[in-house]
Amino acid sequence: ERLVASDLNPAKSPGPPADFCDLPWADRTFDAVCFDPPYKLNGTPSEPDEPYGVDVPARWQDRMDLIRRGVVECARVTGGWLLVKCMDQVVSGRVRWQGRVVAGACESAGLRVVDELLMLTDPRPQPGGRRQVHARRNYSTLVVAGR
Repeated sequence: ERLVASDLNPAKSPGPPADFCDLPWADRTFDAVCFDPPYKLNGTPSEPDEPYGVDVPARWQDRMDLIRRGVVECARVTGGWLLVKCMDQVVSGRVRWQGRVVAGACESAGLRVVDELLMLTDPRPQPGGRRQVHARRNYSTLVVAGR
């Protein structure tokens, strides 16, 4: 058994640095792949953003496309299971359903979604000056897909 962990940034990578949209491994190299993409879609930059790769502002559409491409590439290198962490979020007054996007990307890559696990996170207060119009999203989702 072997664990291979990587990050795009060589200074942070515990193993060989790798771009999750262009992984250096052959098809179906691993029995399981865990993918924790930079899934924050918007909001005011905050202190913990840099370690998660979301310190550079990006349009929510571009971040969602990046996640889709990463899911497809991670599906390519797994011969078994793909676990993807994501989070439904409100952007521009609408809910952006990342769990659905991830599930769709898994299925388009030939995987079958077998479960979604909800993981509670610490609730954040509503930003000042904004009215709340959607339910709080104080959970992340782990999408479990396999061959």
